[in-house]
Amino acid sequence: MYSIFDETSRKHYVNDGIDVPIGEWVIANTKLTKFDDEFDKELQKNRGFVYKAQTLDALTKAMGVDASVLKETIDQNNVFAAQKRDEVFNKNMDYLRPVKTGPFYAVKMQPAALGTLGGVKINEKMQAINKDGNAIPGLYVTGNDAGGMYGDTYDLLLGGGTFGFALNSGRIAAESALDYMHFKKQ
Repeated sequence: MYSIFDETSRKHYVNDGIDVPIGEWVIANTKLTKFDDEFDKELQKNRGFVYKAQTLDALTKAMGVDASVLKETIDQNNVFAAQKRDEVFNKNMDYLRPVKTGPFYAVKMQPAALGTLGGVKINEKMQAINKDGNAIPGLYVTGNDAGGMYGDTYDLLLGGGTFGFALNSGRIAAESALDYMHFKKQ
């Protein structure tokens, strides 16, 4: 997918700052004062993930995408921005901007994973628990494979939080396993 924006939005990001924080790395209202230099550097490297053009037609050619599809998508976005209602994705209107003023920019977005959520339910000893909530003897789950770490406490501002849990859940599981093996010997 691509993030596509126009010169008006670029000026907003540079002069006023971004609206939505990007974890702990870029907080809301940060002015992207180095945007032009950094974007131009990436354009010159020509690695195929940033694009800039004076017209939308030229942008689609540079990106190698179907011009009619991109035009339809941008037209739809502009209608939603004008009517202040996104009928497809229900996007928050505070972040929906028209794409009308060249030059136009595109950034290829790549899927990434900060960590995983979900996994096997566990108890305080890192033992896997069954659907009835009972521990499964001798089965331990740690790190991102263990469910229940976040629930209502997930905080994107805590980069590396899963690493601390992985380390300590591994320690707790090892201690619990040793206790279990000692108990089994008796």
